[in-house]
Amino acid sequence: MPARNPAPRYRLHARDTAAKTTTYVKDDQRTLIRTYLIFEGDGTIRVRKTQRVDAVLDLNQAQANAFGGYRGKSMVCTSRVPMVEWGKLMNRCGRENGEYDDKKLRQILNDSDNRAFKTVPGQV
Repeated sequence: MPARNPAPRYRLHARDTAAKTTTYVKDDQRTLIRTYLIFEGDGTIRVRKTQRVDAVLDLNQAQANAFGGYRGKSMVCTSRVPMVEWGKLMNRCGRENGEYDDKKLRQILNDSDNRAFKTVPGQV
């Protein structure tokens, strides 16, 4: 029996009759995350997420280049991390029970290897 569309925001992406799988996809324009729901022939459902990281990093670079300073601003976005990288970053910060070490997070963001995540010049 073919799988029905699980939610209105998902659209049919692929149907493989040999493997008995049906795949639906949803795109989030704000986060650039694409979510796949893969319905297997045995009734199981797999979820896979991907993200266009290059677009997020390009946006970070453009924002860093246009940064006019902190003066007169009550809030400033200092970094933007792609969601697919956020989990890895939180694990490196010693995340436990949803909490993390803020000092370690700043150290990681200020590391030259992660400069693409920053949206301001200098230290975070």
